[in-house]
Amino acid sequence: MHVVLLDTQYEIRRFPFASASPAFLLPIVHRRLIERTMDWLGKFGLGRVHLVTDRNPAEDFAFSRAVVEHDLHIAASLDEVILRIRRRGEMDQALLVMQANLDPLPDLPAIAAEHFRSGATVSFVKGTCRFGPGQYSHGAPALVLASPVMSRMLARRPVERPLAEIPRLARKKGLKALSVDGGTAVVEVNNPYALYQANLGDLRPDKLGSAGFEQRGDALWVAPGARVEAVQVDPIGGPVVVTRGATVAAGSTLRGPTLIGEHAVVEPGSFVHKGLLLRDSYLPKQSFVANSIVGPTLSQRVAS
Repeated sequence: MHVVLLDTQYEIRRFPFASASPAFLLPIVHRRLIERTMDWLGKFGLGRVHLVTDRNPAEDFAFSRAVVEHDLHIAASLDEVILRIRRRGEMDQALLVMQANLDPLPDLPAIAAEHFRSGATVSFVKGTCRFGPGQYSHGAPALVLASPVMSRMLARRPVERPLAEIPRLARKKGLKALSVDGGTAVVEVNNPYALYQANLGDLRPDKLGSAGFEQRGDALWVAPGARVEAVQVDPIGGPVVVTRGATVAAGSTLRGPTLIGEHAVVEPGSFVHKGLLLRDSYLPKQSFVANSIVGPTLSQRVAS
């Protein structure tokens, strides 16, 4: 099976969320979305992955590191990927097209089993965009699984928005396009609120404990290598998680659910309530953060 990951900027442009850096580099607790996706693909033996993006990895160190670590094969378009596949004589394999910023990741074996059992040319999982409390919308499919016949059709025509156009093309040609239940609502993490909620789902004691976090008191979880001085933690709101290399100075007040990202710095006297501080973010003295995401290249208000 050929795997194609679409950069968020390639499919949906959302400024400033995914303009400076790809959304799949943003964290779910202590792991980035791309790491979760690659581990998920690795479980099924899907190792060769193409990343369709118009970004230049050389201009973003974190991006280039992810490309090298996960052996991603960069392409400017899906057409370029199909051309590579055709040149290698591998057009007889199924094609999986998806974003690398989905939460939760759907049940791929179940999707593939239903796809082949039904004889569909294209099977897809509907995508849900989450923008705030009670604010949901269904966009283009979040994941598309296409049979080789569709790959051959794509080799003869350009496709600008693969997730939306592949099922539409199948129906137009009279081929079977099957909508598959992903097991649970699959959310496209392409806006700050979706990222915020995706992290909340992982802030459970069993997950934090298995990931090596140390529990201090009722609501504070600290990763190895993090430094938390004399701070006040309100146990009523939910867990407060401090990840690797982060520093929280004395006199700060933390109320959950809150996540302090890797190597983030919170200066003395700051107050953080239901906040998500991304990797390498910085809060000066006596900052007030409530219901917000803060990062070095992203500062976006998030509704409670």
